[in-house]
Amino acid sequence: MSVSRLKQIRREKGIKVAIMRSIRYLVSQAIWTIRRSYTLSISDSKISFDGLNREARLRNKSRFKREKKNIQSVLSRVSEDDVVFDIGANTGLYTCFLAPHARKVVAFEPMGENVTQLQRNVNRNGLENVEIISVALSDRCGTTNFARPETEMPGYGRASLGSGDGSDTTVETRRGDQLVKDNAMNVPNVVKIDVEGAEPLVIDGMCETLQNENCRVLNCEIHLGESGGPSIHDFGSSFDELKNKIKSLGFDITDENRESNVVQITAEK
Repeated sequence: MSVSRLKQIRREKGIKVAIMRSIRYLVSQAIWTIRRSYTLSISDSKISFDGLNREARLRNKSRFKREKKNIQSVLSRVSEDDVVFDIGANTGLYTCFLAPHARKVVAFEPMGENVTQLQRNVNRNGLENVEIISVALSDRCGTTNFARPETEMPGYGRASLGSGDGSDTTVETRRGDQLVKDNAMNVPNVVKIDVEGAEPLVIDGMCETLQNENCRVLNCEIHLGESGGPSIHDFGSSFDELKNKIKSLGFDITDENRESNVVQITAEK
């Protein structure tokens, strides 16, 4: 419960109610902390997640409910010999479900609190084939502003490149193509991108990798920003331009699902 919310309750309901609400909140937080882990399932895949606290748990469960169909779609296209890039890994929802079915998952996540929680979830499930890289993939190597929420709670879904309503920090950026070359990494067979509007930058920075014949599946969450939040328009692109860019890299769009201001695209070769 935020301080501003507590002040609002005090103004509207009085100090006694505010105190009682605070006590209930603290007790519930303690209970959720004790009941630390929880399990999410897709078919026969069961993954254990670190609960941290009530807000983080509810946020991840809500995201799972919203994206379960897309996780299943990506899973159905992954084989045991595949290398998967999870770009915008957050706290590991996709990474943890994909890793047991792939040879390796490389998870890219620049937000420190998310990286800590991502590592906990990877460790909890004994996923030794996951590599976590704490950088933001973009169209250039260097540093940039990273807009993050005022809360430092892991799992927040609107942290993004550029300035925002929260507080800005500085993160390292790398071009995907350069990262693959410098680290002698295998070209990914499957790429998942969810970077809150910066999708055009990520794709521009890894065109050579995506064009490689071994890279056969691209799953991209495209943010249109029509109901607030960051979008591809903030980075000089449009929905049609981004689709055409993906097609120019040798992909065919095989699935397209829109929900509110987000479009999930699956492209294959």
